[in-house]
Amino acid sequence: MNLNLSALAAPLGEAMLASLKTDSAKLKGLALAEAEALAHALTRIGVLTAAGDIDSNEAMILLRIQRDASEAVLASLAEVSRHSANRAIGAALRQALAQTLGQSALAPLLRTIAG
Repeated sequence: MNLNLSALAAPLGEAMLASLKTDSAKLKGLALAEAEALAHALTRIGVLTAAGDIDSNEAMILLRIQRDASEAVLASLAEVSRHSANRAIGAALRQALAQTLGQSALAPLLRTIAG
């Protein structure tokens, strides 16, 4: 089977970009929500410290807890990004099947890994 690389690459790229565009908006929303949560926590710790309700050691503990929590959220976003990349590749592979490779010897393999 003779494949036209440029005829195949453009729709695959479009499928990937469409998938990533959707997921990147979700990731941005999650990151902004975490930034808001971090700002809220820092403000609250500052108020408690200024009021004398907690001492500097307690404030440091709370700051570390919040830092670790925010880091865990952002690390999970990185995993979500990996999932987004996986979905984008799957979309491109499904597009390849639909466009030209559905009749090729690669078709059964592509169907297996395209998801």
